[in-house]
Amino acid sequence: DWMWGAEMGANECGVVIGNEAVWTNEPMETTNGLLGMDLVRLGLERGSTAREALDVITSLLEEHGQAGPCAENDPSFTYHNSYILVDAQEGWVLETAGRHWVAENISENARNL
Repeated sequence: DWMWGAEMGANECGVVIGNEAVWTNEPMETTNGLLGMDLVRLGLERGSTAREALDVITSLLEEHGQAGPCAENDPSFTYHNSYILVDAQEGWVLETAGRHWVAENISENARNL
């Protein structure tokens, strides 16, 4: 009830995104930024393929960063995010820390976070 978004979702084009909390040595930003759930929602809204959703999320991440509380009643609870983005043709694992990111294309076999 305190945020708009979710940790996983699918859109009308068959793009599916899930995210998971990760903790790193990279300090969290203290200014305004986007939550992982915001990035999932925006990737699904704007991406018609997994690659397009990846590009949406990484460009927003670079521009706005990650910041904000990740729990309604504990503003000190913060984390970075990892994502799995898939469609019928390919998949991507996206690891993030602050505004930094790296993506791995998954075209065969299986992968998890």
